[in-house]
Amino acid sequence: MKFSQEFIEQVQDANNLVDIISQYTQLKQSGSGLMGRCPFPDHKEKTPSFSVSEAKQVYHCFGCQKSGNIFTFLNQYQGMSFPQSMEYLADRAGITLPKDTQDFDDKNALKKKEILKLNKAALSFFNLNLERSLKDSLVRQYIIKRGLSEETIKLFRLGWTLPEWETLASHLRSSGYSLDLAEEARLVKRKTKESGFYDIFRERLIFPITNSMGDVLAFGGRILAQGEPKYLNSPETQVFQKGKIFYGLEQTARYIRSEDQIIIVEGYMDLISLFQSGIRNVVATMGTALTSDHGRVIKRLTRNVVVLFDGDRAGREAAERSLSLLLEQDLYPRGLILPDSMDPDDFVKSKGVEELNRLIDRSPDLMNLIFMEWLIGFGGEPSEKIKIANKLKRVLDVIPDFQYRKLYVEQLAPLMGVEKNWLRDTVLSKAASLSVSSVSSSQSPLQSLSQVTKKNGSTPAPVSNSVPKILNSEAVYQVKSASKVEKHLLSLIIKSRANFEYFFAQNLGQFLVNPHMKKLFNFIDQAYRQSPEKFDRLTSLLITQIDDPSVLFYRTPLENQQVKRASQAKQSEVSEADSGWESVDANDTAVIGGSGEVEPSNSDDQRSLELETKFFNDVVKRVKEDFFKERLKTISHELKVGATPEKLEEMREIQKSLKDLKDSKESAEKI
Repeated sequence: MKFSQEFIEQVQDANNLVDIISQYTQLKQSGSGLMGRCPFPDHKEKTPSFSVSEAKQVYHCFGCQKSGNIFTFLNQYQGMSFPQSMEYLADRAGITLPKDTQDFDDKNALKKKEILKLNKAALSFFNLNLERSLKDSLVRQYIIKRGLSEETIKLFRLGWTLPEWETLASHLRSSGYSLDLAEEARLVKRKTKESGFYDIFRERLIFPITNSMGDVLAFGGRILAQGEPKYLNSPETQVFQKGKIFYGLEQTARYIRSEDQIIIVEGYMDLISLFQSGIRNVVATMGTALTSDHGRVIKRLTRNVVVLFDGDRAGREAAERSLSLLLEQDLYPRGLILPDSMDPDDFVKSKGVEELNRLIDRSPDLMNLIFMEWLIGFGGEPSEKIKIANKLKRVLDVIPDFQYRKLYVEQLAPLMGVEKNWLRDTVLSKAASLSVSSVSSSQSPLQSLSQVTKKNGSTPAPVSNSVPKILNSEAVYQVKSASKVEKHLLSLIIKSRANFEYFFAQNLGQFLVNPHMKKLFNFIDQAYRQSPEKFDRLTSLLITQIDDPSVLFYRTPLENQQVKRASQAKQSEVSEADSGWESVDANDTAVIGGSGEVEPSNSDDQRSLELETKFFNDVVKRVKEDFFKERLKTISHELKVGATPEKLEEMREIQKSLKDLKDSKESAEKI
């Protein structure tokens, strides 16, 4: 999907970051912003350090250093891609997506929305059935038996379908929904011998299948009375392709990102059981083998994969099928086949979650696991070696990284009882020839583009999805290398419009030393000139453009002192998250607190303004001083090579400027 910048801004302006984040943590007013406990699962804290600015529409955690805007939050917390977050936010604000961004023609796009709306209505009906069920009912007895808490039931939005044949059909009809559409959504089926429709899901515990945006795509149902099949899944529809969806990802994406690992199981109850036991970076397939689409979904979240397989024959076969698909996506898969033919739910109940965690931590490389399965009954005969080598070749051929293939050969050859050179020649011959073709597997995208450019004589037009850069590894401006004083200057001009306008009115950008900072300030100037009324949104924009967003949230000495007083008043533990931030002024002794909560100062507003202004002026002087010192070094070196009157004059001017700055600083200190 491609979005114009105007449409991105329209969607962004129509949503409030505070409303989104408030769904996951409680925010309270603190000074000019809001504070709360960090919502990210990998950061447990007692003292609030998570700051949100409603005016600027940005967040920053002074503990774990996560920061961003509304798009990065949905990406980091929910695992949404940019197009997904745009679609989610547009729908949330009641904004229609532009026609040229839709995947289908208008008729099919409308049908897709109608099915999603119908599925949502069906789920509400299923939820209501479960809420109204009696304590001694079949479904309640099953829930008690499986140990499901009310919190888990609500989180995964479980439901219940009654045993009668037409309860859902009657409900949808009376609610004004088309039963023909319900049949397309695979919720009901047309009767063959008489008119009308009957429910597909009857007397089943319902597991809604959702995407990362919370849309209900389909349903899974576990029968609780007599009958087959035990689990019934919705057939594929316009909105549901089971080879592209993981069950539970809506609830678990944030944990997968924070753990930088995904655990894959095979069923709804396996996932829910692990989640409720505390293993939350988990997803489930739905009666299907892993696909390439699954692999691409995983790669957006992490490259570290642990696949939990049932200990039966089907589980072992599934392990072998998944190997090539995961390696093909350049992932790092490990595998665990549970003992005694147990599934994860059985294992947790009998052995405990601690034992399962221990096995997961020690789980072997999936290639090694499968290879040892191949060696069961292996007698070392030449024909057996050839068969295993052929199996190995089919797996290795899909691995993008040639060095990765070579390492496997080095490791596995001794287990087969063959020479490494023989196995290398046998299984890597085709892969090796491919790796030295016109664009090798180890070649960088830039090298590939360079070759295309040379061949065609022109550079291909870049493909753009109008996506702000979400990941800082893709940041446009590398500011980490800049001096601390220049970073403070960036933070100060973004915080205050007065500082901002003074900086550009005085052309202070000429004194910046770091080239990346120079380019960034030029970008900021251009962005501001286009929309001066959106000064507060500059921070949100810059978060996606620089490699160290925490720079935008540097505190001034006054803010540090306020934080220190607030922390001491609360007698709370002061975080060391930002203890590395030194004051710009060497004489400043302010301590940087980690709670992030800024209470009102005891000084009056005028005194606070004076202190903030003084700090800004000090930073500007330091920036100029650093610039002149750097230029003085360059001139001194040039004079050694060859002195000219112009260079000597410039040197004198620089020395005079440095003296003036020093005198100005001394005068300010006396005051």
